[in-house]
Amino acid sequence: MATPEATPNVANAVSSPEPESEPESAAASEPAAASEAKPQVVPVEQRPDADAVSKPKPVRSRAHPRQPARPAAGIVATAADGRHEANTPAATGTFGSEGLAPGVRSLPGAFARAIPPATGADPIWQSLPTGTQRPFILAVEVDADGHIASAKILEAHDGSEIAPQFEHLRQRVIALLGGGLFALQNNGAGGRDLFRITITLSDRAVKEESEPAELVERGFEPPRGITPGRAYFTLASGRHFEARVEVLGSPARPKHP
Repeated sequence: MATPEATPNVANAVSSPEPESEPESAAASEPAAASEAKPQVVPVEQRPDADAVSKPKPVRSRAHPRQPARPAAGIVATAADGRHEANTPAATGTFGSEGLAPGVRSLPGAFARAIPPATGADPIWQSLPTGTQRPFILAVEVDADGHIASAKILEAHDGSEIAPQFEHLRQRVIALLGGGLFALQNNGAGGRDLFRITITLSDRAVKEESEPAELVERGFEPPRGITPGRAYFTLASGRHFEARVEVLGSPARPKHP
């Protein structure tokens, strides 16, 4: 006869679920949920640098190349004009140096400008009679570097002597221009300009409160092309000096065989 331990309870076996199936399904669902909830762990060797992630390097913008500055109006980029703001060695600086390189001046403009300060202190102009004097021609030669090489008064066609006041003007003006750099009327270097100068002296009102030789007024207008320039000054004595300055074309020089 069989004992109770040996006989299985059939009713309990049928009605109760199998105890082993639930743990397996639960165990199977737990890893799946865990894999969805937890990020994948990356080995230390494969992790990107923490500093590199948290502190990204700033991206440097490429500098756009600057375009070269354009030369100012009236200036040639290299040095071939009167002020030498152009393509040659002789040309800019003060008045009368348009279109030239720095440090170079137009010879016609600079010449007219130098007349009042150079001649105003010369007492010879107070001792001469009023009226318009005979014109004279001054030839100023400039070397290839733009320096004044020579300046001389050309002899008159009638063979008359050169008046001493003309020689005074030549010496004083050229001395004032000194070792500057100049371009000729056509903004070229190496050649000469011819200046025909006509001086007129007159008397104006006297400035009693000033010394007779004191310069009370002076000015100039540079010659431009075929348009003559002028240079003038007035002394406290009333003596007024005015010079008409014309630039003539340089005559062709004879060619040597």
